[in-house]
Amino acid sequence: MKFNARRKVWTLAATLPAGFYTYKIALNRSWDENYGAFGARDGANHELKHDGGKVTFTYDHATRDIVTA
Repeated sequence: MKFNARRKVWTLAATLPAGFYTYKIALNRSWDENYGAFGARDGANHELKHDGGKVTFTYDHATRDIVTA
């Protein structure tokens, strides 16, 4: 992910094939600190049903949550 200093968020744009994905944020290359749905520590995975193509993941450390666009 790349840090946007102006917006204070991390982003990653990727092209994914169509499918159903689950994911969460793991900090510092370890699962010791991770955040799932709604920014809950050790929470449930986020879920993404994707039609295929570009998707952008945005992580906000203030809320500990990630959104897709």
